Amino acid sequence: MCIYKCMKPKGSCAKCEHFRYDEDRRCEACMANRDKTPDIDHNTLTVYASVRARYKALSKAS
Repeated sequence: MCIYKCMKPKGSCAKCEHFRYDEDRRCEACMANRDKTPDIDHNTLTVYASVRARYKALSKAS
């Protein structure tokens, strides 16, 4: 997994589009690393630009 280093000023997380609820941690967290890393469906080896794009593709397939 790639490491994403945020260059935004300290304290700007609350206004950032990457700062949202993390179901694994059960709290608000920075998702920039996850958003900027391609999502891979290991069954079909398809690379999606984002998790949202993967779910869109899955919903169209069903």
